[in-house]
Amino acid sequence: MKKYLLGFLTPVLLLASAFGYYWVEGERWVALPTESGACPFEDPGVLSRQELFQTEYWRVLFNYRQMTPGHCLLIPKRHMQSCHRLTTEEFTDFQVALTKTHALISGRLGTGPYLLLQKNGREAGQSVPHVHFHYIPRKEGENPFGLQLRAFFFEGTPPMTEEEQADWKQHLLSATNHVSKEL
Repeated sequence: MKKYLLGFLTPVLLLASAFGYYWVEGERWVALPTESGACPFEDPGVLSRQELFQTEYWRVLFNYRQMTPGHCLLIPKRHMQSCHRLTTEEFTDFQVALTKTHALISGRLGTGPYLLLQKNGREAGQSVPHVHFHYIPRKEGENPFGLQLRAFFFEGTPPMTEEEQADWKQHLLSATNHVSKEL
């Protein structure tokens, strides 16, 4: 029974994280407006509020609708919709971005395990048509079932206000100097 229920809730987790910048209107996917009208991951307003750091090929933003505290997005600077379009250099630099993200979040929030999630195409639950990986930190001993239940019943957290985004960014970046020295 537990295995069946867990199998049922896994797609719900994927779908619940899909309601960030896009929503379903009838049968169409409609983009929420950004300040510049650009892809949300290329919008200067979004980047100034949410970007934590950059590597050569990647940007790392905190998600403004946190599935768990520390939920981040790793986004290639080059716009493309599908992961298989990434170059070898971009994948290599992804490892650098992921390592820095993990060091920052685990060092600041005391997390260890994490879920790394990437979706290709609207039918797979991709909400923004620009490749991005979700880094969702967990704490040792946390029940993974709880994350799935939270996604099912609460659809993540409400979007952060601009003031909350500024506070969260400042909280996370206060650890950046320590992380940069380690890497």
